[in-house]
Amino acid sequence: MKTSKFTSTVSGAAIFIAVVSILSKGLGFLREILFAGIYGLSTEFDIYLIGAVIPLTINTIILCIGQNYFIPTYNKAKSDNTINLNVFVRTNFYLFIVAGLVLALILYMNRENILDLFLGGSEQNIIQTTNHVFILFLLSIPITAGISILIGYQQSNHEFRYSIISNIIPNITVLFFVYFWGSDMIVAIPIGFIVGNLIQISYLMFSSKELFTKVNASISQLTLLLKSSLSSILIVVLIESIGQLYLISDRLFYESITEGGISALSYAQTIFFLPISILTISLSTAIFPKFSILYQEKKKEELERIFSTGILISVGIFVPIMILFIFYGDTITKIFFERGKFSFIDTVKTSDVLSYYAFGIIFYSIYGVINKLLYSIGMIKKLLLITIIGIVLKIILNIILVEQYEQNGLAVSTTLSYLFFFVTSFFIVNKNILNSKRKVFIPNLVYYSVNALAAFIFTKIFVQFMQAFHIGTFYEIIIFITVYSTNLFIVKSNLLNIFSSIINNFSMSYKS
Repeated sequence: MKTSKFTSTVSGAAIFIAVVSILSKGLGFLREILFAGIYGLSTEFDIYLIGAVIPLTINTIILCIGQNYFIPTYNKAKSDNTINLNVFVRTNFYLFIVAGLVLALILYMNRENILDLFLGGSEQNIIQTTNHVFILFLLSIPITAGISILIGYQQSNHEFRYSIISNIIPNITVLFFVYFWGSDMIVAIPIGFIVGNLIQISYLMFSSKELFTKVNASISQLTLLLKSSLSSILIVVLIESIGQLYLISDRLFYESITEGGISALSYAQTIFFLPISILTISLSTAIFPKFSILYQEKKKEELERIFSTGILISVGIFVPIMILFIFYGDTITKIFFERGKFSFIDTVKTSDVLSYYAFGIIFYSIYGVINKLLYSIGMIKKLLLITIIGIVLKIILNIILVEQYEQNGLAVSTTLSYLFFFVTSFFIVNKNILNSKRKVFIPNLVYYSVNALAAFIFTKIFVQFMQAFHIGTFYEIIIFITVYSTNLFIVKSNLLNIFSSIINNFSMSYKS
């Protein structure tokens, strides 16, 4: 099979990314299961999460910049045809690494003040361990900066294989280090992560070795292009930095909630983001370069068609997932985490948080697609405004809800802010970009919600009727998924048509 041909289409790229993401996220989930068994909802894991939050948040921001700044800028440089593209990519690669190193040094010099925000009155041994975790994770920042540009370069050229496969590497190394040394020292996690990052960047550099051949370029042209994109990258940095304050804003309430509350939020988010990272991120990663190109070529109808498809897929898939998280969250949490030090009480606490997150999963999944569209067409100032208002709303709600509802209140505030992001960004897209008379979201939301609720009610009635056989909740989940999928087949849902088209594209690529 010609993989590169298959992954050059949106559907092909999305399904390839999703398949490899299942492996990557499966390893990531195995890592979280290992964490749960070794640490449970403990103070030790709480302080690890606090020490890691700022460096890992910065890494996430950097990876987003690698897409949201670099891909549109690279496509612009390609269309202008005024500079050697390899030189442009290589220059960004080195600049990002240097900037990441400078940022890591600044954070290192201010580490005591930073950690004091989270651990103000904590014991000295807790502060010392958190400090070690924080310093180790700082080492990953310049490495991630280089990785972000290499991934952006490969995705700009619709080459998803190496970048997606490379994401598996850090999960493998973390698993290795935690399995052998995790029970003795919490710093095994950041050490494994750094080793994985070093292997990952080496792999990406090897797969993009054409970038590092000697090519001369006009310094003036290169400087002009970088200057023209400077304002864009600054706004992107602001958007991604503010948008990633969610985890940090929750960690700031460490002393306001019960022991293990931060850990419960983390484990619940791991479950929450698993389907999103496999499906929404796979879809938006494949769509983003297409959005950028179609907008540059003024192909509005094709742009609108792909956007509508993204909405339909998100609603059709995440409505039943929302039902599962709300009504079967305890079973799902138990299956994944309840072993070792992760007790039944930990399961109850984590599943409660998950049920509150669940109400926001549809809004967040669709916002993931809209976010890429707004970046592609350059509406980053409006995206910045939305992000600022959203995080302010999140912090205000945290303050209001945390005292009475503790970690559950933090989860509710996150869900409400996701709703805000979706509503405002969806309004901007429909008013300023698509101007479409076709209604995409509401009809599909009603259609798939009715289907999912009908499947859930049927499942409950069937289980009650068959109570003599003592059908467990795990099998209830299987029955619900089966009934929901069967309904889609019976009514010939458009979602199935899309999946059928993807399978046909895959088959044609294989035969060619």
